[in-house]
Amino acid sequence: MKKFAEDFKPDFVVHLGDALDLAYFSVFDAENVQVQAKGNWEADIDLVNRELDSWQKICPAFYLVQGNHDERAERVSKEYPKFAASLDYATRFHLKDRKIHYSRLVDPPLKLGKLHYIHGWYYNLYHSKKTVDEFSGNIVYGHCHGFQSYPKILTARAEELMAWAIGCLCDKQPDYVKGRPTGWQHGFGITYLRDKGNFNFYSINITGRGFCWEGREYTY
Repeated sequence: MKKFAEDFKPDFVVHLGDALDLAYFSVFDAENVQVQAKGNWEADIDLVNRELDSWQKICPAFYLVQGNHDERAERVSKEYPKFAASLDYATRFHLKDRKIHYSRLVDPPLKLGKLHYIHGWYYNLYHSKKTVDEFSGNIVYGHCHGFQSYPKILTARAEELMAWAIGCLCDKQPDYVKGRPTGWQHGFGITYLRDKGNFNFYSINITGRGFCWEGREYTY
């Protein structure tokens, strides 16, 4: 993915959330926060900062969307205010200094041109249909860790809308799934912004440890 981005030279990058898994914050009490998170949280913070460093060398214009896993740190900070400064993403990832736009789950969807970006609202069988029906706008999201899309044609307004769910860039078999099949898919998306906010969006499915774009193969 990074090698492709180095060649592609994007004007912006949007991270659709769940920068961290934070499994140790999924069910918490005072003992979990002080014992389970000890060491893991600081290691995760270091990991994300190194990832942001590497991505911003490729493309300084970076947008970060909060995911439901990221929100776990926010929930812990509200439950235990003494940890709030340590758990704050904006502070720990230096988002202001990096000039990274951060969209929380409670914020309106990030909008670039006529395309919106969120982490994801639904997890039902036909989540892309649910998303475009409820939102009535063009929108891209992650959350479900797999590909799905659904169009909505507004005939009276001569307008075509669509929702795209794209894959993930994470371990498809994390420890907490305990070996059960997940159905997750690796992938990402490419947005071309055109005049007047118009756009084209392309989903890229990473299969067999790679993908092709414009005749070139990228593998790992």
